[in-house]
Amino acid sequence: MLYGMLTVWNPWIFFDDSLLRLGLSWKEWGILLLSIYVLWQVDIHQERLCIRDKILEQPLVIRWGIYLGAIAVIWVFGTYGFGFDAKAFIYGGF
Repeated sequence: MLYGMLTVWNPWIFFDDSLLRLGLSWKEWGILLLSIYVLWQVDIHQERLCIRDKILEQPLVIRWGIYLGAIAVIWVFGTYGFGFDAKAFIYGGF
């Protein structure tokens, strides 16, 4: 399978909706791509400056706004959807 992923040239999978058969909707693919872009941008900026130091240099109100905003983003995008069952977690049967 891995060999086929790296050797078969099939760019049409991006246009024929076959990516939706992997279990993610278009919204979830969008969130995934946006998250990867944000991580990529943070990585680029961390090579030039330390983001943690820049946040700590901000006034207390702005710093806590960043913290609370990050928590809100995690709450909004960290949910598992309506079909999520905590009892069905992979380690729940052990």
